[in-house]
Amino acid sequence: MAIHDPHGIIVGNIEALYHPTPETLPFWEGCSHGQLWLPQCCECRTVLHPFDSTCSVCLGPTRKWIQASGDGRMITWVIYRRLYNPAFTLPYVVALIALSEGPHIISNLVDCSEATIKAGMPVRIVFDQLTDRIVLPRFRPHSILLEADTYDHSRQIL
Repeated sequence: MAIHDPHGIIVGNIEALYHPTPETLPFWEGCSHGQLWLPQCCECRTVLHPFDSTCSVCLGPTRKWIQASGDGRMITWVIYRRLYNPAFTLPYVVALIALSEGPHIISNLVDCSEATIKAGMPVRIVFDQLTDRIVLPRFRPHSILLEADTYDHSRQIL
């Protein structure tokens, strides 16, 4: 899917950003079904992210995939005001999230004003369908999930 600027000029291709590998395919397939799947070490039970061939704690070589809750807390963030990736609309927030299961994930924070972003704030995963093949995991403040009338219905959540 080509991304066009306001003048109709192609500035990027979202498909070029999507590179699932055999090791990451369960993650991406989970996203396409509105679920967060992460590998867990079979030896020490550490939940792992990013993906690697061995456990970062015990160096165990085997893992299984588990469904994660999608809940976490903000650690830190940066607000992008310059377009580096045509898949995003300015400004956008890139956040480091500590997942409830232990690992950290870098993603976007959505549906939140800049003034209300705080370290430690609870967040929950949402899934954005960008193309027929690509669903990105993003996060939003957990309290928004309880206030249905504040939800942005233009976002397609699986």
